Amino acid sequence: MTIFEPGAGIGDQSAWLLQQGAAKLITSDGRVDNVGVIKKRFLSNPKVTVLEGDLENCLDLPQFSVKADLIYCWGVYYHIYDPMPEFPILKKLSLIAPMIVMDFQESLTGVDYVKTFLTADSSQSVSLKSGRQTMTSMANAVRDTFGYAYFPAEQMNWNDPACIHDPRRIIVGSKTPLTSSGLIEAR
Repeated sequence: MTIFEPGAGIGDQSAWLLQQGAAKLITSDGRVDNVGVIKKRFLSNPKVTVLEGDLENCLDLPQFSVKADLIYCWGVYYHIYDPMPEFPILKKLSLIAPMIVMDFQESLTGVDYVKTFLTADSSQSVSLKSGRQTMTSMANAVRDTFGYAYFPAEQMNWNDPACIHDPRRIIVGSKTPLTSSGLIEAR
């Protein structure tokens, strides 16, 4: 299985994905220092391809014309600004692979909103803003881009200490129906 891991940071999840048996791993990150660490970590591993690019701006670049079986977007989506309700980044990701597994930070206000950060920080959005979506909005966006949207039967219930009012949630998008008992169709 070929996995595309956008926003891979320094490759901690990359190592885990390889341990799970990924045949090929395409990683990317928008920060030059992080890309350097990933390249150094996986220099001798022919299974790993490393790309540099900020997800808000890179998906139209020729080097990002990659194809994969799965997009593993972990700890990333809430660090980028994907303008709502169009979700252009999610739409571009759906052209790379037929399935995505991702987490996002849920808006508990009842409406989608954009969070703005005051200072640049390696754990924040490069653009200094990112979206917070309701479960319904995120399900609709994933369904609109992939065709099918699922939540795990047992949803992750974890609050990021940096943003305690917006819990992290998991969603899966697929271009074909999934029948796993561990997933429920997102509505």
